[in-house]
Amino acid sequence: MARLPQPGGDAGNWGEILNEFLEQAHENDGSLKDISRSTLSSEVQASLDKADTALDELSTKSVIANAISDPESEVGSAVNQLLSASLAVDGRRALLYPSHLPRWRSRLAAARYRQANVVCVGDSITVGRYANNMVSIDDATWRQRGFVAQLRALFADRYGDVGEGYLQNGDPRVTSVGTQTIKMLGLGGNGRRLDRGDTLTSVLPRCTDIVIKYWWESNAASAMFSYTIDGGTSVTPSAPSGGDLYQTVTISGLADTAHTVVITGPASLHADVNCVGAFRGLASGVAVHRSGASGGYLTDCFELASSGSNAVRSVRMATLQLNADLLIIEFGANESGVGQPGKTPDLFAAGLATVVDTATDYCDVVLVAGPRWNPSMFASTPFTDDDFYEAMRSVAAANPNVAMFDLKRVWGGYPTAHVNGFYVDDIHPNLIGHADMGRLLFEAIGGV
Repeated sequence: MARLPQPGGDAGNWGEILNEFLEQAHENDGSLKDISRSTLSSEVQASLDKADTALDELSTKSVIANAISDPESEVGSAVNQLLSASLAVDGRRALLYPSHLPRWRSRLAAARYRQANVVCVGDSITVGRYANNMVSIDDATWRQRGFVAQLRALFADRYGDVGEGYLQNGDPRVTSVGTQTIKMLGLGGNGRRLDRGDTLTSVLPRCTDIVIKYWWESNAASAMFSYTIDGGTSVTPSAPSGGDLYQTVTISGLADTAHTVVITGPASLHADVNCVGAFRGLASGVAVHRSGASGGYLTDCFELASSGSNAVRSVRMATLQLNADLLIIEFGANESGVGQPGKTPDLFAAGLATVVDTATDYCDVVLVAGPRWNPSMFASTPFTDDDFYEAMRSVAAANPNVAMFDLKRVWGGYPTAHVNGFYVDDIHPNLIGHADMGRLLFEAIGGV
């Protein structure tokens, strides 16, 4: 029977004894021998036979297809877990320049004692488009299953549920009568100016605290709006004093249920409302806010085409006024698919630099390079999405408070990610894709 040599013994033949022992499991070149099932216990053999049978009966593509069509089924849930396990890669692998997030790191460390705010601005991926696994509009599902919602849920698991946060005025749950859109005065480029008789109605999800963000002008142009909650008594907040100000009205102590807020314009002059937020506590945790536009560009959400002061103000609305601790910007894909003179990597980088130069006065920034498009989408365009994301990388590299999250570093390009079941079409991730993107981003920024 093979054995190891005895220390201090087997003089003269210890080499032969050691070789006999090693040959039980190794080939002459040092590689491991194949294990014969006949040498395994009956219990182990039975388990392997059962696994072989299951693999023979299942088609990987059919399982993924079933999961996509019914993500909440037993199969769908299992495939979601399987894909995440098979891609068991920490999201920090996708994060470039993690040392560029020092302020976010300190804010996150204190999140159990002071609420941290993550503001997400982007195109259809940020909106959550097609997280319902169909190429059809279903915002109610997108806001619950898109990668931003997945990110919010993961932070809630760690720090507690603080609610959905701010709803941009372009959200389907926010409707208006009258009003004028003022891009530079609202989250996601959706500020609303209310004149006499104008109304802005927000149907909010479950919350105990409602926060209204607005802009006050000191040149006698602004007047105070009034609001009602669930059809109750109309309330007109006191007018602020001082110069131009980013202002807040907070209503706390509400029943922990859904609420409807109706804001009405003043009798004279106007009121500028940025957004309304739904919170389940304001003292701690991590609030993740979703804003953006399907089919949108960076210039749709930030006022970059007019004067410098307006550009600065539009960025401040998404950072300073919302007390942002981290601004996540996800653009570049739509710009790359346009193929117009006004949409080039250099111009995109210049626009990004304008935004982050102001944003980093108040918080750290993460630029997101999302799922890559099918290369066939660029057959008639002068640039690809990778060209724009390389421009994005140059902006992150140049700013000590800007990092970059590049999904391609984990998923690979479109062909690989598509085979792995992450897409609903040539552009957008499905539910599995959104879930994995949220997981990876959480690991990237939740563990910096």
